[in-house]
Amino acid sequence: MEERFSTFEIEHTPRSENQFVDVLVALGSQIVFEGDSAKIEVSKRKESIIEILKEKFQEEQCEEDWRNPIREVLMKGGEPTELKVLKDYTLVGGELYRRMLGGVLSRCVGQEEAQRKLKEVHDKACESCGEINLYRILQKAGFYWASMGKDVDQVQVQCETCQLAADGEESYAVFVSEDWRKPFT
Repeated sequence: MEERFSTFEIEHTPRSENQFVDVLVALGSQIVFEGDSAKIEVSKRKESIIEILKEKFQEEQCEEDWRNPIREVLMKGGEPTELKVLKDYTLVGGELYRRMLGGVLSRCVGQEEAQRKLKEVHDKACESCGEINLYRILQKAGFYWASMGKDVDQVQVQCETCQLAADGEESYAVFVSEDWRKPFT
C-alpha cells in the first residue's frame, strides 16, 4: 500500500488523545456500508450522551413506578422497621437490585421494560416451557419486578404452546389391578 502514496508518516498518539478515532473505528466495524463510498458526519458534544440519556430517561419514568418508594427509603435511610422489610433490596450505582435466594442480585426493572423482557424471553423459551419455568428463566437472566410471578402466569395461560407443554408434562398411564400378576399371566 506504501507504493500508492508519495509520502507518509507514522505518528504515535497516546490513547487518551485517541478516543474519537476509537469511536469511529467501533462505529465503522458495526455498520455495513452499501456502495463505494459513504459520507459520515461526526459532531463533538460538550455534554456526555450518557448523561443526556439518563436525564431523559428519568424524566420519562412514570411517577407510579413501583421502584421509586423503595429507592427513596434506601437513599434516605428510613426507620429500622422499613429497612428490615426492604432488606433484600440494594442500590448499586443508582440502580435498584433485589437479592434473590443464593445471594444473586437481580436488577429491578420498570413495568415497560418488564413487559419487553417477558415477551423476549417467552418468545425464545416458548417451545420448552414445560422444561424450565419462565419465572426461573427470567430470574437466571437477572431481572425482577414486583408482579413478575403474576405476569409470567398470565402469559403462560394465554399461550397455547405453553398450555400444551404443561398438559403433556405428567401424562402417563397407570394400570390398577387387585392382583399384580394378572397383566403378566
